[in-house]
Amino acid sequence: VPGQGSCFSFVLPLIAVGRDVSKAEACRGLDVYIDDDWDKLELLVGVVPRLFLFSWGYNQHLTVPPTSAQRVESWREFYQKISPEF
Repeated sequence: VPGQGSCFSFVLPLIAVGRDVSKAEACRGLDVYIDDDWDKLELLVGVVPRLFLFSWGYNQHLTVPPTSAQRVESWREFYQKISPEF
């Protein structure tokens, strides 16, 4: 819960796309999408308005256009970036 020390909580539904289903088609209508795989995010540019790349050591070398996605280092940072919207 925001405002109570270092604890925070939010509901994050996880949805599987399924086999032989276009991720772009399955993600239409979403407001936000986060992934640690830029190749998957890149397919959603123009489909999902707010894209976030979860930064890890294995993807730090990638250049991500800031108009396409925002990097985040933690779930807390992700929450802080989206919480004013919700």
